[in-house]
Amino acid sequence: MATKPVQKAKQAATPDNSLQVVVNKVKRIDPPKPKRVSRKGKAPPIVYNSKNIRAEREAEEKARGFDRPKKPTPAIVNEILDLIEAGFTLTEIISDRGDMPSVGCWYMWLRADEALADRYARAKEIQCESMAMDIVRLSNTPRKGVRTVTRSTKDGTFMEVTEGDAVDRTRLQVEARRWYLEKIMPKRFGTKVDVNHTGEVRVVLQQGDEKL
Repeated sequence: MATKPVQKAKQAATPDNSLQVVVNKVKRIDPPKPKRVSRKGKAPPIVYNSKNIRAEREAEEKARGFDRPKKPTPAIVNEILDLIEAGFTLTEIISDRGDMPSVGCWYMWLRADEALADRYARAKEIQCESMAMDIVRLSNTPRKGVRTVTRSTKDGTFMEVTEGDAVDRTRLQVEARRWYLEKIMPKRFGTKVDVNHTGEVRVVLQQGDEKL
């Protein structure tokens, strides 16, 4: 980058003790530019995009022997919707099955077919009802579990094993389903807050020491 000379003024003393202004031209020096490092012998940086990610997933599924369908069929669509209505998530249905479409392919089918999108929306509503009943079932069904706690004292380390109802595990399952229902169908399963005011409101106007 080209730079212009900068003039810098300073005062210098003369033989007759008077002052005169002496102007010196000072050249500005820019910092050296960093040297470019050659990438010879190194692999080019990996740029992740939708095409690369899709290609990697297809390669992994091909190695597992999966042959996912690209076009919808009535049998595949009906099976997916039936499982969704039973309370299974889309990932649970198609993740480990090679005869099912991928998640991205399924949503492409939904965008291309409005009737299928309507059926899917109805299946999601029934899925929420199934999850709500599942919450009641989990709360009413005891589950035997083993809890292991390691304690260290001055006498050594001891392991305490307790058998009983797996309350913490059940609470986690209930809270996860409850959070899902509140996000998917907030009008039906969300927490309702009453913002209506039922008390009395009084307005008092005061001017100086007198109330109006």
